[in-house]
Amino acid sequence: MVLSSLISLIDDIAVLAKLTAHKAAGVVGDDIAVSAERMIGLAPSREIPVVLQVMKGALFNKILLVPLALLFNHYLPKALLPILFLGACYLAFEGADKCWHWLANRLALNNEKPTTKKKSTNNTAQVSEKALIRGAVRTDLVLSIEIILISLSMVASDPILEQAIVLFIVAFGLTFFIYGLVAWIIKFDDLGLYLTRSSYRICQSIGKGIVTAAPNILSGISIIGTVAMLYVAGSIIIHTVSALFQSHIPMLAHSGFLNNLATISITILLGGTVGLILLAAYTGVSKFIRAF
Repeated sequence: MVLSSLISLIDDIAVLAKLTAHKAAGVVGDDIAVSAERMIGLAPSREIPVVLQVMKGALFNKILLVPLALLFNHYLPKALLPILFLGACYLAFEGADKCWHWLANRLALNNEKPTTKKKSTNNTAQVSEKALIRGAVRTDLVLSIEIILISLSMVASDPILEQAIVLFIVAFGLTFFIYGLVAWIIKFDDLGLYLTRSSYRICQSIGKGIVTAAPNILSGISIIGTVAMLYVAGSIIIHTVSALFQSHIPMLAHSGFLNNLATISITILLGGTVGLILLAAYTGVSKFIRAF
C-alpha cells in the first residue's frame, strides 16, 4: 500500500515537472540567449570555469528562491507580482544599458592611444571576470524568479510538499540544461578547430566552416541576448501591470503571425523604453550624488 502510494506520488511529480518545464520553456530560451551573450569575449581558457561559477551562483539562486516563492505564495501572494515587476525593471535597465554602451562605442571617435601597461592586464581581467559573474548571477536571479513563478502557477493547488519537489526538480534541471547548452555554444569554435585537425577532408571542411562562421554566430547571440532581455522585461511589465490593475490588453488576446510579430515588437520597445527611462534616472542621480 505504501509502495503503491509512493509510486503514484513519484508519477504525479514527474508529470507535473514535465508540464511546468514545458510551460517555462519560453523563458528558458531567453535565459540561454542572455547567459550565452554574457560569456562572449572571455579568454578561451576561462570560458568553462566562468560558466561553472555562474552556474554555481544560479543553483544558489534556486535554493534561495524556491522556499521564498512557496512562503510568499502561502502567506503573501499579493507581493509576488510587485517583486516580479521590480525584477523586470532591472532587466529593462540592464538591456538599455547594453544598447546605450554599444551605441556610444559606435559613435565615439577612439583617438586615444592605449596607455595600459601589460602588468595590469591580469588584474583588470580578473576584476572584469568577477564583475561578469556577479552580473550574470543577478540576471539569472531575475529570470529564475519568472521561471519559478510560472512553474508555481502550474502546481498552486497541489500539496506544498509536491510543490516544493516539483519546483526543485524543474529549477535544478533547467539550470543544468541552460548552462550546459551555454558552455556548448561558447565552445562552438573549439569544435571547429578540432575538426580542422581531422584526417578526413569532409571534417576539415566542416571545421573550417564552423571557425569562419563562429564570430558571426557569437555576434548574433550577443544581439539576441540583449533583445531577449528587453523582451522578457517588457513581457513581465505588461502582464504584471495587467494583473495588478485587473485590466485586459486586447493586443495579447489575438493570434496570427502579423499580430504576434507586432506584439513582440511592442513588447521589446516597451522594455527598451522603460530601461532608457531608468538608465537616465540612474545616470542623473549618480551625477547629482557625485557633485556633492
